[in-house]
Amino acid sequence: MKEFSLIATGDSLITMKQSVHSEPQFTRLVNLIRAVDCAFANLEMNLHDYETDCYPAAECGGTYTRAHPSILKELLWMGFDMFSTANNHSMDYMYGGLFSTIKYLKEANAAYAGTGKNLAEARAPSYLETSNGRVGLISACSTFANFGRAGDQRKDMHGRPGLKPLRYLKWYEAKPETINKLKEIESELNLPQVYQELDSYHLMNTKYVEGDNVGLHTQPHPLDMEGNLESIRDARNQADWVLFTLHAHEGYPGDTERPAEFIEECARAAIDEGAHCFIGHGHHAMRGIEIRDRKPIFYSLGDFIFQNETVE
Repeated sequence: MKEFSLIATGDSLITMKQSVHSEPQFTRLVNLIRAVDCAFANLEMNLHDYETDCYPAAECGGTYTRAHPSILKELLWMGFDMFSTANNHSMDYMYGGLFSTIKYLKEANAAYAGTGKNLAEARAPSYLETSNGRVGLISACSTFANFGRAGDQRKDMHGRPGLKPLRYLKWYEAKPETINKLKEIESELNLPQVYQELDSYHLMNTKYVEGDNVGLHTQPHPLDMEGNLESIRDARNQADWVLFTLHAHEGYPGDTERPAEFIEECARAAIDEGAHCFIGHGHHAMRGIEIRDRKPIFYSLGDFIFQNETVE
C-alpha cells in the first residue's frame, strides 16, 4: 500500500479571514497543510448570513456560533479538504443553520461527515480521492443537546435532521454503606419513588451499583456504538484509508487530561473495526496519544483556530 500523509487538527471556530496573513510562521503552517494528501478540521461553526430560516435554538452549545459562509473559502484556501460537522454547535441555529452549513459545504465540493437530514445521512461516511488512495471520514459527537440528535426515517415518515450521536451510559460504583446512606436520604426527604433494578439503585436520575472501584463509570450506548462500527465497515469497503472522529467534552473524573472511559472504549473499538486513525476534538485542550495495532488514537487535538471573541 502507498504511503499516505495526513494533517489532523482540532476545533476550528473561525470568524475572520486567514488569507490576509503573510507572516513567515503562518505561511509555513499553510504550506504544510497544503502539502499533505488529506487535511482534516472540525468545523465548529454554522455557515449562514442570518437567513430567514436560521433561528437561534432555545439551547445552544455554549455560544451561538456562526460565521459568514465565505469563511469556508478561507479553510479551503489553507488546504483543508475534510470536515467534521458533528459537534455541540451543530444545531445552534436549528434546522435552518444545519441545512445552510450543509448547503455551502456541498457547493464547495468539500467532504464532510457527521450531520444530515436524517440519521442515515448523519452516519454516512464521506469520501475524498487523493493520489495515494481514497479516504473515508466518519464523524460523531457525544456532547450535544438531545434535540440535536438525528433520527431514523421510515417509509411513511421523515427522519429527524441533526448530528450523528454517540450517547453513553453512566453510573457510580459505591460501597454498600454509601448506597445505604443514599437510601436514608431518599427516605428522609420523601423523594419521588422510581423503578429500581435488582442489581443497582437509582436516585435523582443517577444509577449506583455496589463495588470496590468507587467513582463514575461510563460506556458507549450500544445502539450508537454499533451504528459507528457499521459506518466504519462501510467505509472500509469503499476506501483505502478510514478516519473516525469524535467531538467530546467529557473527561475522566478528577483528571481533565484523560478522556472519559466511554471515549477510550469507542476509540479502541473503532481501530479494531478497521479505522486507521481516531481523531478526538471538542475538549479545547490536548490529551494523550495511544498507538493501537500501529494506528494512532488522538484523544483530543485541542483548538486549531478559535476566534470566539468575534462571533457576531
